[in-house]
This record gives sequence, C-alpha cells and structure tokens, in this order.
Amino acid sequence: MQYIDSQLNFTDHVAHLAVKGYRMTNLILKCFKLRDSSCLVRAFITYVRPRLEYCSVAWNSLLVKNIEELEKVQRRFTEIAIDETAHIVSDFLHYSWKVWN
Repeated sequence: MQYIDSQLNFTDHVAHLAVKGYRMTNLILKCFKLRDSSCLVRAFITYVRPRLEYCSVAWNSLLVKNIEELEKVQRRFTEIAIDETAHIVSDFLHYSWKVWN
C-alpha cells in the first residue's frame, strides 16, 4: 500500500516504511540471541531491506529528507548491532582476562 498526498508526494509513504523498518529492526534485535554482527547484518538484509526497497521504482523520491529517513533505519541498526557486539566482545575479553590472572 502506498500513501500519497494531494500533491503526489510520497513523504507519508516513506515515513510509513521507516516505521515498519524500525519495528522489524527492533524485532530482529530482540529475537536473535546470537549477537554475531555478520548474522545480524544478514537478518537485516533478509527481513528489513526488502520492506524498505519494495516497489521503490514507483515511489522513488528525489527529496533528500526522504532518502535520509530511510537511511536512518539502516544507520540505527548498524550502530546498535556493532555497539552490542563490541560490548559483548569487551565483556568476554574482560572476563577471560580475569580467569587467566
């Protein structure tokens, strides 16, 4: 379903896609217990990107704010996935350091 205003502007549609992307991103981060960054990225590419890119030829916009809104979904996911992975690795290294000493 596409949301179009009276001026044939797809800003509402892009906002709806971004909300769906954030929801799927949160679902991936909740459901996947394994925090391997390659696994999380593969899940994002499989489940979120198709929703963001579906039928993009029809609603493709040249408005920078629409493009940035969709890119924010990916940026937020990568920040969280990389940060959590780095946090887990640092905890593991800290724990293994205690075990060896």
